[in-house]
Amino acid sequence: MKNIRLSTSPRDLGLVVLCKGKKLAMLQLEITNRPGSLAEVVSVIANHKIVYISNSKTSCGFEETTMASTYLDMTDVKIKPEELMAELRKCRSVKDVEHIPEQYPGMVVDEKGFPLYMIGERAVVFRMPSFTALLEGIREQFGSAGEAFLYYMGVKVGQALYNAFSELGMLGDIEKAITHWGITHGAGLFKIVEYNPEERRCVVRVYELIECLGARKKGQPHSMFYRGVLEAIIGSDWGPVRAEEQKCIAAGADVCEFLITPRID
Repeated sequence: MKNIRLSTSPRDLGLVVLCKGKKLAMLQLEITNRPGSLAEVVSVIANHKIVYISNSKTSCGFEETTMASTYLDMTDVKIKPEELMAELRKCRSVKDVEHIPEQYPGMVVDEKGFPLYMIGERAVVFRMPSFTALLEGIREQFGSAGEAFLYYMGVKVGQALYNAFSELGMLGDIEKAITHWGITHGAGLFKIVEYNPEERRCVVRVYELIECLGARKKGQPHSMFYRGVLEAIIGSDWGPVRAEEQKCIAAGADVCEFLITPRID
């Protein structure tokens, strides 16, 4: 686990910035899509010794201009947001700029950045407490039937993912596709440690699987949703398979690990 963590770093989506005790602001900028545009904006901000917190692109595609949300710490600066905006409008790369003041103490929300997209498709974001409440609520309300529901829901998601991998040209390396999907969707760090199509045997090790992170100390393997996801993705290539969670962080292990073998019913 240590080696994988060294190769990754946490990423904030930049939809909300919270810095308690600070006075924040967000600038919504329309800038030209050319080399040096963002550097020109950052240079103006730096000239006033404003702490630049983060920046996120809020438009899709490669049009002549792009929209960007820039978060700033205005706590100890003398220039007013209106004056800063006036300077930015003089930049050759800036077509327009709008100021979004913090809506709550020490917090600013990008209320302009909607709807959310990922590679051309609408996206939705769950913070971990909400996602855990969703999955655990189904288990608590419906017991074993709820677990079966989560499993079959995972199968449907896995089938949709396999189709998406096909459309995006990712099926040439299904192992890499699964790893990259897990990272970009925040599901976990998926590592294929064994992949044998001839014997239809696969071992998938998952670090920080989100389904099980919220269920620590349950004392037994806990994944149903992502077990279904893996079965559907691998099974779409190999035919019917069964995924067994042999290790689980909910049962005290360091990782979750799935053994995938042919399904014999």
